[in-house]
Amino acid sequence: LKNLLASVEQKITKKEEAIKKLELQIQYNNFEVSQSDFFNNYKNAKAELEKFMTQWETLQEKIDSF
Repeated sequence: LKNLLASVEQKITKKEEAIKKLELQIQYNNFEVSQSDFFNNYKNAKAELEKFMTQWETLQEKIDSF
């Protein structure tokens, strides 16, 4: 379980970094408005992060219960 937890933590870190880059692009208007996929990618990244966070919580609860 601890290996799985570490794997999920790595996924969370990578996804948080990707989201920060997207948010910087939004903040500085450093993206093309015509990029219809830009905001879809942002929403998908946030949804994936939420999924990873839920996985982490579940694994952490299992570890804590031992």
